[in-house]
Amino acid sequence: MTRNSRRLTVLSILILLNLHTPMLAQAESSGADWSVRADYTDACCCQPSCPCLFGSGPTLGFCEGVTLIELETAHFGDVNLDGVKIAAVYRGGTWIKFYVAEQASEEQTLAAVKLLPAFEQFFAIDDVVEVANVPIAVEHVGDTIHLSLPNTKVSLEVMRGKNGERIKIDNLPSPDFPAPPLDDHTQYKTIVLKHDGKERSFDHSGTNGFTAKIQAVADAEH
Repeated sequence: MTRNSRRLTVLSILILLNLHTPMLAQAESSGADWSVRADYTDACCCQPSCPCLFGSGPTLGFCEGVTLIELETAHFGDVNLDGVKIAAVYRGGTWIKFYVAEQASEEQTLAAVKLLPAFEQFFAIDDVVEVANVPIAVEHVGDTIHLSLPNTKVSLEVMRGKNGERIKIDNLPSPDFPAPPLDDHTQYKTIVLKHDGKERSFDHSGTNGFTAKIQAVADAEH
């Protein structure tokens, strides 16, 4: 099966199962059993540090970016998602694209797309433009992180304080931001933040980025 046919198959199943908008938003309240423990990397067009995480409005009045979730251990329903990588490309509250690593099965792809809005309502966006299985490459080199998808490039550089240590922020996010606790939040800035899609694109640099650890389970209060 080719990558393109996998994309079409996944989208067809999403539509047939009516997962394509309100169902994504309702994933957490549907009673599905899920859990997630993962490395979380985000880059957006806000100025560092992202005001959204503090309960304020985005720097530009909108928030475009890329979130990479590297699942360490996770499941949605009876589907095991250990080791699966997922990238969400978005304009907050407006549109979103889900890219799941090409090694994932169709069952895992569908479960991953449902898992993200279950643990973080920020990803519960009505306009799901695309769901696809693609190669996702992640490279850590010194103080930098490089993320590459066929239509998306992100490079981040860690930010350091006056003492030369990495800048870390405790107790994020604010209760007003719909995400689980962001443990070990480490501040980065973007060198490259570019998405060149057939539908929707953006290009930013010098903006916000961060890494964190997340852990959440169904019915837990964030």
